[in-house]
Amino acid sequence: MHDTPKEGIDAKSGCANGIICNNICSQNRLAQIGIKPPQGDSLVIDRVYIENNLIDGINIENGIEPVFGNPDFVNINAGNFHLLSTSPAIDKGTAVNAPNVDFDSVSRPIGDGYDIGAYKYPTTSSIINLSKEDDIFCYPNPFKDVLFIEGKSVLSVSILNSSGQLIQQMKVNKKITKINLSHLSKGVYFVKIVSAKGTSLKIIHK
Repeated sequence: MHDTPKEGIDAKSGCANGIICNNICSQNRLAQIGIKPPQGDSLVIDRVYIENNLIDGINIENGIEPVFGNPDFVNINAGNFHLLSTSPAIDKGTAVNAPNVDFDSVSRPIGDGYDIGAYKYPTTSSIINLSKEDDIFCYPNPFKDVLFIEGKSVLSVSILNSSGQLIQQMKVNKKITKINLSHLSKGVYFVKIVSAKGTSLKIIHK
């Protein structure tokens, strides 16, 4: 929840035995997590379980094991809420009621633990960083059999599965590269692209 005019998460009357875990609440105007008990009921807070949320901004209820700071999204202005490698949300989540896939259908947890937020940071030993602006494009996405990689100064391309395991790798020496991926099953994959500007990661769907 980011930049809403009120609370990012607001537990109001009737919220009994609620669970608020592994959320990123960033720069919401009134509070990041707010709890408003119904009139005459001071026990609503006791009936809502709050744990391992990332708080970025003014807040009312922090709960257990909160994480504070800028979540370090890839490109917040473009609505890209994937995590950069510097995000304090990485591996700081809880397993309590955590889904086993993220919003990209990527399996979680990967690495040392659950990440806070909607997207799992793709932790692999071969990934250096996730660039904010790299002028490299993968299309079509979703793809059927063939994927095109377009960008200047691309040196190599690697295809990884949702667990970060290497499937295919190739060197590149032209602006547009055509890759036959007809052998892959339907699912979510990562494209690791090494260029003269650094290393970036794209998420693709088949």
